[in-house]
Amino acid sequence: MKTLLEGLQSLISRTLKKCDGVPIEARHVEFSFPPKEFGDLSLNLAMKLSKELKKKPRELASVFVEVLEADADIQEIFSSIRVEGPGFINFTYSDNMVGRIVSTIREQKEHFGQNHFLAGKSILMEFVSANPTGPLTIAHARQAAVGDCLARVLSASGAKVHREYYNNDRGNQVTLLGKSVFCRYLEKFGKDVTFPEDGYQGDYIKIIADEMAEKYGRQKENLLAEEGAEFFKHEAAEKMLQQIIKDLADFRVQFDRFFSEKSLLSSDKIQTCLNDLKEKGHSYEQDGALWFASSRWKDDKDRVLIKTDGEYTYLTSDIAYHLDKLQRGVDLLVNLVGPDHHGYIPRMKAAVEALGYQPDQIQFLIIQLVTLYRGQEQLKMGKRSGVYVTLRELLEEVGTDAARYFFVRRKMDSPLDFDLELAKKQTPDNPVFYVQYASARISSMLKKALEKNPLYGRTDVSFDASCIGDAEKFLLKMICRFPEVVGEAAVHFEVHKVANFLEETAGFFQEYYSSGNKVISENVEMTVQKLIVCRCFQQVINNGLNLLGISIPERM
Repeated sequence: MKTLLEGLQSLISRTLKKCDGVPIEARHVEFSFPPKEFGDLSLNLAMKLSKELKKKPRELASVFVEVLEADADIQEIFSSIRVEGPGFINFTYSDNMVGRIVSTIREQKEHFGQNHFLAGKSILMEFVSANPTGPLTIAHARQAAVGDCLARVLSASGAKVHREYYNNDRGNQVTLLGKSVFCRYLEKFGKDVTFPEDGYQGDYIKIIADEMAEKYGRQKENLLAEEGAEFFKHEAAEKMLQQIIKDLADFRVQFDRFFSEKSLLSSDKIQTCLNDLKEKGHSYEQDGALWFASSRWKDDKDRVLIKTDGEYTYLTSDIAYHLDKLQRGVDLLVNLVGPDHHGYIPRMKAAVEALGYQPDQIQFLIIQLVTLYRGQEQLKMGKRSGVYVTLRELLEEVGTDAARYFFVRRKMDSPLDFDLELAKKQTPDNPVFYVQYASARISSMLKKALEKNPLYGRTDVSFDASCIGDAEKFLLKMICRFPEVVGEAAVHFEVHKVANFLEETAGFFQEYYSSGNKVISENVEMTVQKLIVCRCFQQVINNGLNLLGISIPERM
């Protein structure tokens, strides 16, 4: 189903085809939104086509306006169409169009904002994928928030989205986790041990060691260092994974699948992948190691697949994993990765292409780091040093709503300064409070209206735009853009645009409310109509909050 603006694009395109020799398609009709004193929509089509048609932009725009004004359907939707500036065509909605906006929102309710921009597209998203060697930090939290909100926005735009977490449950880091836990386990029984210099120092290691001591007693105290690390690493990694899953659930982030790296080793997927690369001539042996010829593409050098000791590198597992994902038949793989993965991207795209797929079938989104402040103090973080702020601690301090909102309101590829004190404020300075308060204020208004007159609670009353003023009409014209905002956020992977729209929209309502615009009055008909506008406005705010995974309080 087309959105309201898409319907207007098609109508204008169809109408302008009446102009002889003018090659216009709906996709060429791209609206912008001018300052409200210049109208509701603006079209620069005349300036785009002036060179091709060898006419001055204003002259061509005047021809277009003449054709548009003669069309009955156009007359019904726009109260005025005029040429502005160097050749812009500016449109002002009629009351009939304002009524269409209200009807659409009232009919679609919680579905308003959904669109078909990505209809039929299947997307497999992988995000967070933290090693199960410690709790999630705020860097992981930003990935989780952005990834979850992006998945919601993609789904709202018609895509079929599958969310996946790649669990790195093998390799050196997991072995180091086992060593760290084993050392703390031995200390429980008075053993004098040398803790690994690069071991994990956090209190969570001691907690796992306590659990191991309670479970096994002294049974494992005589194991050699390597044996102890091997024994404890799998159980410790599983405990960490379960804690990660719980923290994510409390952060309102769910995954469809947790893919185990170990499962690649227990199957033939890695060997199949290596055989494929060899058959295609993209791997070779040198200096006792197996290499991937990734420099044939855009990687700066070739990469090792199997080390001289016979161990697979992380890259080998990752290539096999991405081949597994591609073989599931999805249209697009989307990976959210940290800023330390810039060099990783070209080698993975090279691998995808080497295996016979198109490099644009995989999209990497860089999620920049978070700098956390408490007042003027910058908090330092490092998992191995044991000095860090976890997602759990963040949720306990500022709550899920503030944490999620602060992570998604800025562009994902921009570093983020997270102000803990601002996130806890219950004032308009806090952006998530500001947006939620707009919805809560309308709930309060509706409650007061119902107490004053039961008629104000009716939701089956027909809308009449002639009973409201320009201020209310502007609010409706503003919120009708929401489906396009969601669609653009999905197509360009820019979920922050939804948050920005909500803040801007909430700002317009607060300005409306604070400027003396009286909603509830002795004029029953006018009050009923203004309350319809407020309900529509609240519906859009609430739909946006739902897309961002933010709660909708009725009172604040």
